[in-house]
Amino acid sequence: MEFIGYRNINYHILIDIEKWLEVDQFVRSKNDSCIGKYFNEVDSINCKNVINLINSKGFPGFNMLGIHSNDILFLIMHATTNYASEKYWDSYFKPLLLSEAKKGNISFSSYAFIFDRYYYYLNNKKQYYGLLKTSTREYLPIENIKEVDKRRAELGLPPLWMDSKISKIKLPDNYIK
Repeated sequence: MEFIGYRNINYHILIDIEKWLEVDQFVRSKNDSCIGKYFNEVDSINCKNVINLINSKGFPGFNMLGIHSNDILFLIMHATTNYASEKYWDSYFKPLLLSEAKKGNISFSSYAFIFDRYYYYLNNKKQYYGLLKTSTREYLPIENIKEVDKRRAELGLPPLWMDSKISKIKLPDNYIK
């Protein structure tokens, strides 16, 4: 029996991504040891690996990697947001990810999450769409919070108040429905 959506998986790329993730997770699990000092180096290497993969094979979305593998790629790209320069983010990753979301290769929420993560580190510790939360179940600060629901709606995301209700996360004090 053939599984629909899995007939075009590129297993060579899948294996490479699995190896990148294995190293990534190993170093992260050893954060307090001598191995943990390679955390940034591994993220930087994975950033280059992802860029090389996209440049040589195109964006490896669902059709190439299946659902699970696409999630693995996003775990690696999550770290990539720390290592792509602002210029490279604006000229390469941001338009690429938005284009892939419009094609249906990634979800708009995945795009918004990566965007928020990058934007947060570049913009005085504020996010844009409100997808980043703290471990104490609060939203990290949001840029121009009065417009956040409008920005979320442009991507088909629910308003912040609805997200808060569903995920049981406290709304920011300066948020107005």
